[in-house]
Amino acid sequence: MLASSNEEWSKKRKILSSAFYKDKLVRMTDTIRKVVAQKIEEFERDYVATGQPMDIVREMGDLHMRIILVSAFGLTNLN
Repeated sequence: MLASSNEEWSKKRKILSSAFYKDKLVRMTDTIRKVVAQKIEEFERDYVATGQPMDIVREMGDLHMRIILVSAFGLTNLN
């Protein structure tokens, strides 16, 4: 059982490692920075300029979802 489990985990690690090599992580970081900058602009437009209250849980959930959609799935139009 232990040998089978080690082989299974080895295969999983190999598959996942390609998703997290250094160059890809650097590109993801740049992408995440752009998504966060866009969200900050929305905050300024929707909340700072208007004085409206912010639902921080909803906004952070939206930000996290955008980061996942852009960095993991490559979506570019989130509207």
